[in-house]
Amino acid sequence: MNLILLGGSFNPPHLGHLFLAEVLRVELKCPRILFIPANIPAHKTPPGSVTPAQRLRMVSLAIRGNPSLGVDDCEIRRGGVSYTIETVREIKDRLKLREKPGLVLGDDLVESFHTWKDWESLCEEASIIVAGRQTVPVREPEFTHLPLRNLKIPVSSSDIRERVRTGGAFRYLVTENIYTYIKRHGLYAD
Repeated sequence: MNLILLGGSFNPPHLGHLFLAEVLRVELKCPRILFIPANIPAHKTPPGSVTPAQRLRMVSLAIRGNPSLGVDDCEIRRGGVSYTIETVREIKDRLKLREKPGLVLGDDLVESFHTWKDWESLCEEASIIVAGRQTVPVREPEFTHLPLRNLKIPVSSSDIRERVRTGGAFRYLVTENIYTYIKRHGLYAD
């Protein structure tokens, strides 16, 4: 596998996202991990007043200096609700991929995966990698996938947003440049 797609809201991106990307790079020997921030996530409403452009900027800051990590703004440029099947097809076409890209799916999304737009086609067009996020056992997916045995770091974007909103500590849950960006722009304070 030469390319793995890691999509999400990244609201904000945190050390758990970065460590997952490193596990994908090392364990699956993949030279390129591509973060793809959603414009409007299909299965959840992004809270707060943080714009897609700000989330994209934070991902760019988070991965700065790591040549194995990239960011693609295709979902934000496309506008509207972000559908993964459209993203996979666009990336495959634009990059002229000769093999299927990997696509990361958190185990917390396995139960609802069958509700995703063209999920069966998605399974054919990408190699689905199921990463652990939950601490409770999850039912085995009923679709072809590669299980990733990753360390489950107990940090989430929603927890970080709540910490910022209430004046809690969050500095070492994100990279220093994201911490500075959040503080400078007053993100998540409302």
